[in-house]
Amino acid sequence: MRILSILILSAMMFVTGFAHAETPEREEITVAAQWKIGPSTAYWIIAKEKGFYDNLGFKVNIVGLMGSQKNLAGLQAGQVDFSSPQAFVLAKARADGFKAKMILCYVPKPQLGVIYHTNKGINSPKDLEGKTIGSVPGSGEALLFPIFTEKNGISFEKIKVEQLSYGVLNGRFFEGKLDGITTFMPYLPRFQSDGHKVAAFQYEDYGIYFNGISATEKFLMENPVTVRRFVQATQKAFKWIYENPKESVDIFFKAQPELKSDNPQVDYDEFELVMSTQYDETGLAKGVGWMTDSKWQKTLQFTEKNFDAKINFSPDEIYTNEFLLQNN
Repeated sequence: MRILSILILSAMMFVTGFAHAETPEREEITVAAQWKIGPSTAYWIIAKEKGFYDNLGFKVNIVGLMGSQKNLAGLQAGQVDFSSPQAFVLAKARADGFKAKMILCYVPKPQLGVIYHTNKGINSPKDLEGKTIGSVPGSGEALLFPIFTEKNGISFEKIKVEQLSYGVLNGRFFEGKLDGITTFMPYLPRFQSDGHKVAAFQYEDYGIYFNGISATEKFLMENPVTVRRFVQATQKAFKWIYENPKESVDIFFKAQPELKSDNPQVDYDEFELVMSTQYDETGLAKGVGWMTDSKWQKTLQFTEKNFDAKINFSPDEIYTNEFLLQNN
């Protein structure tokens, strides 16, 4: 009888301990999307509206921050628990001493490219030679433009690159003062719907990572249950969204009706361009968000070359797959 009592007590302690270990450390988290809330960041809203963040044991708040630098600043200041900077911006911060890691990369391929006027004699990338292209210095699309030209046999020196701010870039382009711009590819359907005669060349996968969910090492260490639950729910959500694009768009615009365009097809096309970059080869094989040492190594080399960063750390110090689900 005594032995039986001990066994029952041990089992109760085991179950109690397991339940306690699986209790989320946080009651509420704040997640920053890589841009303001809109079609380009719709998946976050869809994930929440569809219920993927229900029953996690904590509340999930979604905010939109304008670009990687503000995402990084929000994380550094502790204003958000998770943010979505570009990988090379996160790497530059790590080189400068900020200890954070990417835990799910949902943009493993560029959502960027060149949008150009179709009446400027541009029919192939080679035709960009002799043309004037507007670009925002330091942006991902600007930094990748020389790689795009090299891969397509274009002489970069024969292109006039006009460096502009985001505030004036589109205006000068639509005024016809620029032949093309380096920009965010999902803008294309809306530009066309607005009556602009434009087309685009999308950048290919050049072997580097872009935006991904990131958190400080301190937060990851102190909140492993919260992190795992949030990340795996996000994986499931993004997979469902990828497989159900039209229903996803409908859910988003029901939640954000003021952002809906006059042409539903434009909304679908814009969202499709966003989601087309969600999977690379590793993601298809293992699941959305998975990363590799080799691709991160190229990302670190890209960072060192373009951001005057001294990379004195290895890939496994800036990313981890430990919280991710893997495909069966």
